[in-house]
Amino acid sequence: MRVFVTRRVRFSAAHSYQNLPQVGTDAAVANGLKGTCKTHGHNYVVDLTCAGELDATGMVVNITEIDVVLKGLLAPLDQSFLEEDFPNVAWGLPTTENLARWIWMNCDGKLPNGQLVSVRVQETDNLWSEYRGSEKREVFVTKSYEFAAAHRLHSRKLSDEDNLLVFGKCNNPHGHGHNYGLDITIRGIVDERTGMACDIGTFDEIVNTRIINRFDHKHLNLDLPEFADVNPTSENIAVVIWNLLKPEFAESLYKVRVRETERNSFEYYGE
Repeated sequence: MRVFVTRRVRFSAAHSYQNLPQVGTDAAVANGLKGTCKTHGHNYVVDLTCAGELDATGMVVNITEIDVVLKGLLAPLDQSFLEEDFPNVAWGLPTTENLARWIWMNCDGKLPNGQLVSVRVQETDNLWSEYRGSEKREVFVTKSYEFAAAHRLHSRKLSDEDNLLVFGKCNNPHGHGHNYGLDITIRGIVDERTGMACDIGTFDEIVNTRIINRFDHKHLNLDLPEFADVNPTSENIAVVIWNLLKPEFAESLYKVRVRETERNSFEYYGE
């Protein structure tokens, strides 16, 4: 019986992009980040997940034992300026990608039981990275967005009576609306010179141009040609968004998650 256990730890720290290189094709990115971010701080949230078989105690691993390793590693970083106070942390480039990799490498093999599965570092409410032990430095980077849109759930394959029976009040002829949450995850290899797996500015530009600017404050059935013959359920919205982003992100696109309400979310990973 394999069970997954996740422990969350928080710490606050400042960092900057002052160590980014000024060479090669990364110079423009480095200069842009230095000019806009400089020294700043975050309330970091770290989730460490391990998995294993239940032992005689009914646990995979005692949470206290995780804390000894994880809090022992991160507690000294709290209220620090990472590059100045701890220049060796995350190889001097404490991006969320590098922090996730660094935490993994300092915790892997140190838990008395259970196999380390992932380390997730969240920098803000709309940006986090997850590392799963890839030898190729592959990290999963997620950005979170919002858009407001109306839709009517109505399938042309069903009669009016069946549509009302299946979708109920969501079949209202005038539609209804949601404040949708949208999480886009891409995977990439961390560049050792910058500590980044992707250019966040380009990431935002693609999603805002291809999705947010087109979907926000629209009636999906009436305003977007993609839903002219497609019932705009959140499942179909996730698929349509994937198809719109795929040409831009290519093989790096990993997951599209649509959050319709606080209780309903839908994920699509492509075919």
